[in-house]
Amino acid sequence: MSNTDKTLEQYINDYCQTLDVKFTEITSSKRTRHLADCRAILGYILITKFHISLTNAGKVLNRHHSSIIHYRKLVPETAKYDIVFKEMLDKAISLHKSYQDSGVRFQGLQDRFLISNKELRNKLLKLREEMNIDRVTIIKLQEKIESLEQELRCVKYNYA
Repeated sequence: MSNTDKTLEQYINDYCQTLDVKFTEITSSKRTRHLADCRAILGYILITKFHISLTNAGKVLNRHHSSIIHYRKLVPETAKYDIVFKEMLDKAISLHKSYQDSGVRFQGLQDRFLISNKELRNKLLKLREEMNIDRVTIIKLQEKIESLEQELRCVKYNYA
């Protein structure tokens, strides 16, 4: 684990501690107001402050990237009229600022996802190759079976 990954994980841990919520709850399917707000704010912070892609932010939060798009629109709008939500957002932003002020940069998570995607892509290509080999073998066996069935019909015809 690189230093930047560790730092992002630490930010998320500090974020959860600041807002009195567990990360497993944020990534769960629970939809209580507090958890939904924490999830939306963290998604917003990941894409606006950490500059993580929508897809990768979705992976971090165990959500589809379209949810992250929704958070990007929802958070600024909700902060305009919901005082409690605005306070939560301000805490998250100031926490991020404290990490930035300490000279920390956040890029490792994206790299880690890209590496894991590359590994998965290579495994998929290997499986496709094996599947194609199996298909060729199946086709050859089917042809052999048809040939043997044809021979059997001929033999039966000759003896009938």
